[in-house]
Amino acid sequence: MSTPASTSARGDTPAAPGATARLRNGELRRMVAEHLARNPTAAVTPSTIAQALKRSSGAVGNALAMLAARGQAEQVATNPVTYRATGKTADAAKTVTITPRTTTTTVSTPAPAALVTTPVRCPNGQMYHPRKLSGLSDVTALRRLRAAGVSALMYGPPGTGKTSVVEAAFDDLITCRATATPSPTTSWAPTPKPRTGATNSPTARW
Repeated sequence: MSTPASTSARGDTPAAPGATARLRNGELRRMVAEHLARNPTAAVTPSTIAQALKRSSGAVGNALAMLAARGQAEQVATNPVTYRATGKTADAAKTVTITPRTTTTTVSTPAPAALVTTPVRCPNGQMYHPRKLSGLSDVTALRRLRAAGVSALMYGPPGTGKTSVVEAAFDDLITCRATATPSPTTSWAPTPKPRTGATNSPTARW
């Protein structure tokens, strides 16, 4: 007849035999400092302390490095790496010191594009005269949308200046004029023979 496993008063399932309990933040560092403080003149390696505390040598090594950075332990050799207590080690063994993680995020806001009100020369040599759009010129509006990462859809019948305003706003783009028809798999695909509903409209992409 098997005996059911016992549980603690809180109802927690007991840890498996040989398993180590999870420590709170900073507790391992306090335990390492306590081990050093017991024999302040001895120089010990991380693996020696790890065996005594039944913890991983990597975690103990990190704790020793943190103690050394705070002056609460000192590294006395490198091969093998050994540490020894200092005058501050005993204090570190008494309390758990938790270093909060701080992150600084710097967000740079680009300056808005300058207001364009005068004619702009396009790559083909023609002068484009900006038109007013929501209190701005259309050239300025497009430049600010692009700087903000916002896409713009140019729509209208042929000859209304869709491609011209893009060429005036951005001199680093390549525009093309093509007969295009809607396609379910492509945005606009050139076709030699326009079908019903096709528009001989200039297109611009960026």
